[in-house]
Amino acid sequence: MLLAMMSPLLADPLRLLWLRSLARKRAQTLALFLGGYALVWLAAGLPLHLFGLALLTFSPSPWLAFAVACGTAWLWQASPPRRHCLQACHHQPQLPAFGWPAAAAALRYGLSSGGWCVASCGVWMLPPLLAGPGHLPMMATVGLWLLLERRRPDSAPTTPFIPKPLRPAARKRLPAI
Repeated sequence: MLLAMMSPLLADPLRLLWLRSLARKRAQTLALFLGGYALVWLAAGLPLHLFGLALLTFSPSPWLAFAVACGTAWLWQASPPRRHCLQACHHQPQLPAFGWPAAAAALRYGLSSGGWCVASCGVWMLPPLLAGPGHLPMMATVGLWLLLERRRPDSAPTTPFIPKPLRPAARKRLPAI
């Protein structure tokens, strides 16, 4: 699942590492980045699977568990902290070219990129886990959604579920007495 859904999202970080590393150290740099990225996702996979198992265990039907997973993912999708995590995914660190600092920076970049990716996209792994026989189409749909979202030009955070008069910027201050 990690390989199928997240590999298209790694094109930009891998291209950055490819361009900023020495040719003779390129394979090592890419391997350290991918190792750090995969390590974070593997660590996050256990809680995600346990949460999915708990949903299946305590819900009266598998479809209800799937609906709860989709609802949870959509709520997280609309939240401002998720938007912050998504913007942090685009961070491009300074990468040294020589010696152990280059290797450490590639590993650190993989760990941080994986951490921000788990924070912004991890909840979206639940619906494919709970889709049953529709696992593969759901995985393709979620993967395409995340790829299109990652490719979208950065814009100001949106608040789609808050009516305009209730948004903080739209409130008018009362005059002081």
